[in-house]
Amino acid sequence: MEVFLLSAVLIPSLSFALYLYTVLRLRPQRILRALNEQGIDGPRPHFLSGNLSEMRRATLAARKLNADCDEPMNQDYAKTIFPYLHQWRKTYGQTFVFWAGRRASVYVSQADIVREMSLWVSTDLGKATNLQKIQKPLFGHGILKSNGSEWAHQRKTIAPEFYMNKVKGMMELMVKSAIPLLSSWEERVERGGGAADIVIDNDLQNFSADVISRACFGGSYSKGNEIFAKIRALSQVISRRRKLFDIPYISFLPSKSKREAQGLEREVRSLILHVVRERMEKSSCEDDLLRSILENADIDRVGHDSADSFVVDNCKNIYFAGHETTAVAATWCLMLLSLHPEWQDRARAEVAEVCGGQPPNADTIRKMKTLNMIIQETLRLYPPSPLVARDIQGHSVRRVPFPEGRRALDPDLDNAPRPGPVGLRRGRVQAREVRGRHLARLQAPQRVPAVRLRRADVLGTELRDGGAEDRALAPPLEVRVLPVSGVSALPGV
Repeated sequence: MEVFLLSAVLIPSLSFALYLYTVLRLRPQRILRALNEQGIDGPRPHFLSGNLSEMRRATLAARKLNADCDEPMNQDYAKTIFPYLHQWRKTYGQTFVFWAGRRASVYVSQADIVREMSLWVSTDLGKATNLQKIQKPLFGHGILKSNGSEWAHQRKTIAPEFYMNKVKGMMELMVKSAIPLLSSWEERVERGGGAADIVIDNDLQNFSADVISRACFGGSYSKGNEIFAKIRALSQVISRRRKLFDIPYISFLPSKSKREAQGLEREVRSLILHVVRERMEKSSCEDDLLRSILENADIDRVGHDSADSFVVDNCKNIYFAGHETTAVAATWCLMLLSLHPEWQDRARAEVAEVCGGQPPNADTIRKMKTLNMIIQETLRLYPPSPLVARDIQGHSVRRVPFPEGRRALDPDLDNAPRPGPVGLRRGRVQAREVRGRHLARLQAPQRVPAVRLRRADVLGTELRDGGAEDRALAPPLEVRVLPVSGVSALPGV
């Protein structure tokens, strides 16, 4: 009897210990050996923590260096936000492997490999699964985090609403949203006696919120702004929960931030469903994105437990993505123009010539070549996402092997800001289409040329203290890398 009891205890214990040893020691060693045989090296991982301690030390050192720096703006943001990737790249080359806990990530920055991966249509190259779980309160199973057939169905629903012929019809709404913004800046300048310091971050965020709310969901500014405020708060809570240097393997434990995220998730869901109910009560339904989502909610909702979840998840994704990308890109654009007044003059002259004193429209915006070059250069230097994280299932790309379940990172660090004028340089890999890019391109010209900027008022504190250094494994849009603050409007708006 005693032997039986002893066996009943020892066998499961030894089996569990063997499982842990296999998962935590043997499997990482096997992956590392396979990559090393192909010439891919990287920093040696520590047991359990991987390279997290090295990442923390490099980040703290970079933060201290920036705190002691007197320059108003660090031109090379890659060294500031991802110092460990910059160091490892110099040591191990353009392709290397590093570890966050027991998860291996292959860093890839060779242009031909990145391009091939961007053109890959196989479902074996999908969104990072562990980030899907962490960010579920913010994105749910929406298009930004879905894979396979679930993603294909949502793309089929959403993409047609952002084709250029649809976006052209939104121009009047964009102009109506831009006029109050510019008028408020004019009033502040007049009250300041001809000059005023205006922190534009919130203004541009509110502008994007208004455009997305009206154009895509037929809502008012107040309702859209309330939803955006909750989503921004939720994204900040998720960012605090997901830090690269947190202790591994304890994210499943209950915490104050997890309870806060759940509460905000319920509030966002309630607000969106309220907008949906108001829409369904109307006798006439507007032809917009919300209508398309509602019509497809009951057709095929793979990954969603109800039609409401399908609607809420995709609305949250569009609210977040459409708002964050355009607002941040426009702020960076104005900052760059403030550093290069000669390009301000060229852009303003072009707008005056093309528009002739009238509000811009889709046809006149297409003729603004200089302004388009400035926007493209801004997106090259300050892309909405500096890293693209993908989980890959046992494939090789251009002789670079990716063991099953590993993560590949496509960095944009080669495009970090460099000293010199707004450069109109080409060469950034731009193969994959982005949903909503037409809407973003038509929103930006409503804001960019109307303001004259003053170089002396550009500050760099937000870039240094925005907290983005803790999100090196973040997928697109996980955390906003806020641009510098303090861009100022001067008379002549």
